[in-house]
Amino acid sequence: MKANIASCAIEDSSLNIAKVEGKYGYLVSGFKDQIAAALRGGLEKNFRKLCGQ
Repeated sequence: MKANIASCAIEDSSLNIAKVEGKYGYLVSGFKDQIAAALRGGLEKNFRKLCGQ
């Protein structure tokens, strides 16, 4: 995420799940786009909370 703290503007937001391993890796692999979108949304939401928006 690229954000301007002074103006509270999010300039770019991206998140990738690069590697998936372990017991439940196959499940994470199947839903990695949805998981990445949810994590990205949470980061943006919490950044806006910090800025008071």
